[in-house]
Amino acid sequence: MAAVVVLFLCQSETAQLKGIAFSHEQIINTTETGYIRSIPVELYQEVKKGDTLAIIKENTVAQEEFIHSLLQAERATAEAELEQLKAELAAAEDRLLVDQFERDSDTTSLERRLAVDMERARLEVLEIKSDLGPDRLILKDMEVELEIVQRLVAEQASEEYELQKIQAQCDIFRESVAQKGELLVQAEENYKAAMLRKDEFEQSTPISPKLSDKELAPIRKAILVQEKRLVEFIKQRDIIVLTAPFDGIINTLNYKSGQTVVRGDPIMTIVDPTPGSITAWIP
Repeated sequence: MAAVVVLFLCQSETAQLKGIAFSHEQIINTTETGYIRSIPVELYQEVKKGDTLAIIKENTVAQEEFIHSLLQAERATAEAELEQLKAELAAAEDRLLVDQFERDSDTTSLERRLAVDMERARLEVLEIKSDLGPDRLILKDMEVELEIVQRLVAEQASEEYELQKIQAQCDIFRESVAQKGELLVQAEENYKAAMLRKDEFEQSTPISPKLSDKELAPIRKAILVQEKRLVEFIKQRDIIVLTAPFDGIINTLNYKSGQTVVRGDPIMTIVDPTPGSITAWIP
């Protein structure tokens, strides 16, 4: 049986075609009205996903001094109201524990003591937050200012001593904020422990009616109001950080630091250097 082998020789050929490569491009818009505190990138700079592209403050430059004054006024108001709440809690404690001592059972007195201890721990948490919250906002501002001066020094547009001064101030304030943060963690743990003790006692020894609920209700309501006020005040002054959605190159840059922007304004565009599609013309 004979076998025949047939060889096919294939030749390859290279052709050049004209076309256009399309890359993914995304516009970076502002999410709130305010002013640009910092743009730490330059035109045609390569960036990685998550890199900071712009830092925006939700206030105009003209409002900044007013906001700082408002911040200090809010802190002073919170301190005064917290002192008033402390006084009211102390008065309630006297009514619940001192005046009723002789005619109440040990069980009832313990329930009231646990209720007062829980509200005192909650008030301590609020007191630290009222002091720490504004300080954290101030630290954010200082860190943004530090970043701006660092960039200016790198561009030889500011003196080194100015950077050192701001760096030292920022380091000291950061340490203070960290210490207050540790106090807050401990206070929150104390509050959780106080709540747990009260819950465990009530489950094992039901008491009805509870005089402490009626006596402490106005204080609990006032504390809740202060907690909500603090959350809203801090939320209103958050700094917005816009980050790169993917690895890319800054293709356009429309604003500079210090300029006012309105929600939706296009600050810059970022383009993916890798073509996503290619359109070619075949003759």
